[in-house]
Amino acid sequence: MISSLDRALLAMSLEEEDVPFVLPDLPQYNSYCQKISNLIRDMPRKWQKYDKVHGMALTSERYQFIFKYEHDLVEILEKGVHTFNDWALAIER
Repeated sequence: MISSLDRALLAMSLEEEDVPFVLPDLPQYNSYCQKISNLIRDMPRKWQKYDKVHGMALTSERYQFIFKYEHDLVEILEKGVHTFNDWALAIER
């Protein structure tokens, strides 16, 4: 069953005449204000995979999680979008 919100999202499109939104340079929109160390510490807890995954910072904006078992990784990927501190995470295999 598709909810009205799902229908509205599916009906949206970006037309050429749409004006792009310029994100203001405010601290809440700045990725440098997010602490990668907190993300690495908190995500295994949110996923309930305490001893099955560990993370590491690759750069100040990129991170990597290593899963002990592939089925744990698959479970996380199947759950869809994940968030941390009001930011959506881009997760890829």
